[in-house]
Amino acid sequence: REVHDRARAILEAAQSLVNRFDVPRTGLSGTIRFGASGTLGPYLLPHVIARLHARHPDLQLFIREATPEALATGLARGDFDMILVQLPARGDVAPIRLFREPLEIVVARDHPFAGRSRIPREEMRGQTVLALGPAFALRQQVADLCETLGARMRTDYEGTSLDAIRLMAGMGMGIAVLPALYVRSEVGPDDRDVAVVSLEGPRTLRSVGLVTRADTTDDAAPRIARVIQSVVRDVFAGTLVVEPL
Repeated sequence: REVHDRARAILEAAQSLVNRFDVPRTGLSGTIRFGASGTLGPYLLPHVIARLHARHPDLQLFIREATPEALATGLARGDFDMILVQLPARGDVAPIRLFREPLEIVVARDHPFAGRSRIPREEMRGQTVLALGPAFALRQQVADLCETLGARMRTDYEGTSLDAIRLMAGMGMGIAVLPALYVRSEVGPDDRDVAVVSLEGPRTLRSVGLVTRADTTDDAAPRIARVIQSVVRDVFAGTLVVEPL
């Protein structure tokens, strides 16, 4: 195990040197093992990959989706070079804050809230709210929101994905709190099973970042972060709020 860990560290250091000294000639190159949360990757990365490939044609990005908990463990173990997750991220890491994303309230089409322009926050008191499992950082944020609003978070049936939460909301099992990127991609104004409603008062935002291990020495993550932020500005200007780098 000790030999394996040292060999992995040597290989990672060698790849960092390749990435760093190839930059003046071709931009980023080599291979990056990139992890993404399932609540982010499918809705953001398709817009990022084409731009990243155009700017860094010699770069290979191996992408794997997993829960934030599994991604944090994999990053610490060396399975990933960087991960795209909701912040804060645990462990000895170096996060780059990318953007803030609003959370949207989604209800079944036959829910009393559906069709109303804005819902007073006090009307959320006593409502049942659906949540993802404990492996997702979003769960804790939903729990905090429920406590603030006096709502009840459902724990007997926990979603394994945003799609599962949306389907359960459509069946009237509770109110869903879903990230704006997902809602923009998967929930249309004429959706037959669910509707998006707005709460009065300040919007609830989650912070999203690109995370590497604290001992990472190359500048690949900041360069990729700039590409992601350029996509956010160009494609999601009305949805996401870019953080200063």
